[in-house]
Amino acid sequence: MPQRTDMTLPERKHRRAFGACAIAALTILPTMPIRVALGEQPTQMLVLSISGIKPPAGNIICSVFASEKAFLRSPLLTRTTPVHSEGTAQCEFLLTPGMSYAATAIHDLDENGKLNHGLFGIPTEGVGTSNNPGSQFGPPAFSAAKFTVKATDNQDQGVNELPITMQYLF
Repeated sequence: MPQRTDMTLPERKHRRAFGACAIAALTILPTMPIRVALGEQPTQMLVLSISGIKPPAGNIICSVFASEKAFLRSPLLTRTTPVHSEGTAQCEFLLTPGMSYAATAIHDLDENGKLNHGLFGIPTEGVGTSNNPGSQFGPPAFSAAKFTVKATDNQDQGVNELPITMQYLF
């Protein structure tokens, strides 16, 4: 790029410094957490406490969904955690207070990263959903699994805990 000769020395230094800052910002920004890049929003800890895992082996894949349209299709957040020897597991998420979500848990016994299905598409691994809706034909509706994250005053102890009981259909 040709240098402009009509600019004074301080103007050229300012322009060069601005360009260096812009390049640095474009380099650093993609590595920053999204919530920091967009401006700090209040978050609240949600802990999914999964129980009834049989056998106590493999992983639990937890997912949080932000809308009925996304439910069971496009999770907002997903975490994988190992199963404890007691047949329990916990997944933690930072979510926006006052918003409604639904959560699922899959017992990934063979650790292949997905839910296995058998005859007629029935899951052969354990599944669980927030609010533990009763068993029925097919997956539960978003409305049956929906919960709202509560805001708390003390950030250190402000935890929303949601129990999920694993169900085995096969």
